[in-house]
Amino acid sequence: MFCRGDAQQLPVQDESVDVAINVESSHSYPLFPAFVGEVYRVLAAGGAFCLCDLRRVAPGESSAAALRAQFERAGFIVDHHEDITRNAARSLDQIKQAAGGRLWAEFESIRDSFDQGRFEYHHFVLRKPTHAHSALKVG
Repeated sequence: MFCRGDAQQLPVQDESVDVAINVESSHSYPLFPAFVGEVYRVLAAGGAFCLCDLRRVAPGESSAAALRAQFERAGFIVDHHEDITRNAARSLDQIKQAAGGRLWAEFESIRDSFDQGRFEYHHFVLRKPTHAHSALKVG
């Protein structure tokens, strides 16, 4: 099912979705924790949430650790995490080469930001615990 709506107030019933996918948009949500909470609300027990997105790196802070903490606060289990910054940079390099050595200005800026360590790109696969797992986790 695809639907249009506010990512921070998903127009979907509680526990009615098996898989949620978010690619390259969550970095622009004003209230990222609200979005994560909404995804948790709409996922069925055992459901999966796949997210790939870039994050600005704050001095002295790992963006991966900050994301992991937000996901775990919402109740998710992190099944997989991968820093795909180098993959994204290589992809932009390939696009640049295919385009004759030039990218759109925003892509050039992102590519430079990867090299300078200002942005990271992460891939997470998260799972909403089953009720049995939740009981074990609490107890």
